[in-house]
Amino acid sequence: MLIRVPRNVVFIFLLTCIAIGSAAYYSYKNIELTSRSGKLVSTTKETLFLIEGVQSQTTNLEETAKQVILTGNNDFLDDYDSTQQQLTQSVASLKELIKDNPAQEKNIRSLELHVRKESKIVDSALLIRAFSAANARIFLATGNRKDNIEEINALLANMKEIENNLLIYMEEENSKATYKSVQAIILSAGVAFMLILWLLYLLNSDISKRKKAERLALENEKNTVPFLNM
Repeated sequence: MLIRVPRNVVFIFLLTCIAIGSAAYYSYKNIELTSRSGKLVSTTKETLFLIEGVQSQTTNLEETAKQVILTGNNDFLDDYDSTQQQLTQSVASLKELIKDNPAQEKNIRSLELHVRKESKIVDSALLIRAFSAANARIFLATGNRKDNIEEINALLANMKEIENNLLIYMEEENSKATYKSVQAIILSAGVAFMLILWLLYLLNSDISKRKKAERLALENEKNTVPFLNM
């Protein structure tokens, strides 16, 4: 025996499914957004860390070279070579991280040029030191080199400012998007809950009507049977 379901019950059921689906959709989108935003924030923080590393390694490059020149101890050359390798690797990693950021393209190209220039200046100072430590110190303290260091520091400061602003922007946008998603989820879930209650009410009402109809039919049948037997 087929049970006939009222149209209004079917309609409410469909609306409930849509509301539940909407809540699930916005939940998924919120998780996706949070994941994507988290990766961007992580990349930006890593970029800031590398910028700090380049700044520190540039200073260390000069300091280790000065140690070699002032002390004449070639053991410091190992530290110098290690620092130079780290600096080169940090700049390369920094370039890879910000390759999709147009605002940083010019900065990273200029930084590469000035870092290479700095390495050449310090290498030249070490070569001069083989003949005269005094001349090496003078060469290392030249105005051109100071200008180069200032340019590196200015580029790094500019890059850091861009990344910090980007970080703030992403965190704000992520907060706004998350807030909107949570609102949509709560609204969809609330609507679904109300529809479910309505659906239960309609089903209960339909069941009550059916039972009442069955009871009346049974009573009519009981009343009819004695009349026929007379």
